[in-house]
Amino acid sequence: MLEYFQIYNDTKQQVLFIEVKTKEGDTACGTAFHIGDGLLVTAAHNVASAYTVYTQSHETVDVSELLKLEERDLAILKTNFSPRILLVESGIEGGEAIKRESPKFVKLASYFAPSDLAETLILEDVYLFGFPPIPTAGTENPTLVAVRAQVNAFVKTRQNQDKVLILSSTARGGFSGGPVLNSQKELVGVCIEGLYWGGKPVETGFTAALCVDPLLEVLEQNKLYPAGNDEQVRGWPRRKLFMEQETKRPNVCSDNDFQIN
Repeated sequence: MLEYFQIYNDTKQQVLFIEVKTKEGDTACGTAFHIGDGLLVTAAHNVASAYTVYTQSHETVDVSELLKLEERDLAILKTNFSPRILLVESGIEGGEAIKRESPKFVKLASYFAPSDLAETLILEDVYLFGFPPIPTAGTENPTLVAVRAQVNAFVKTRQNQDKVLILSSTARGGFSGGPVLNSQKELVGVCIEGLYWGGKPVETGFTAALCVDPLLEVLEQNKLYPAGNDEQVRGWPRRKLFMEQETKRPNVCSDNDFQIN
């Protein structure tokens, strides 16, 4: 149980709420998260119309630049956000709680290129954070919701340029743009949509998350190297090339590879 609490405690300060004003004049909600140096990541459809980014204490975050990739439903925002550093419990020693500073950003994983290797995540536990509306709870101060799920599939859909991770959690509006973390508290995906049949409630569908690979690629292409995640971003082209070469290498076995005792 302490493991789950630490994942939540280390992540909650990095997750922000997006209030969206639709073209029809309605209000919707979404999620963004901090990867360092004030850079926020979210789903592109969250920022397709008028929007405002808030911290969980409902302080407005100023957005100075917006990089939006609609074909990947991915957006990166340059902002003035700086997370509050808190002392969080990291264990017990001698009957007393051990405390340390909370992380300053969400750490990016960096081991999927090419993206087919994301299949190694199937049936692993992941953790999704976001702001789906809670009935009767009110919307004045949105509540951060954390979900433990499993990766169930890795598929290519008609509407996505990239393959997506299919999660076991119930699809709900408000999770869009939220981080999907592994048990090491590293980002493995960005929640982008609920997949459901037309005319059916969104909750009857699947939660889909964009793998971390496209995010690393976009950051490197735009020379965005947030402190703490700069090594993952700068090393992306080299890792991608290496893994592509590895997957093309023929799997040939010689007689010497087998021993019979």
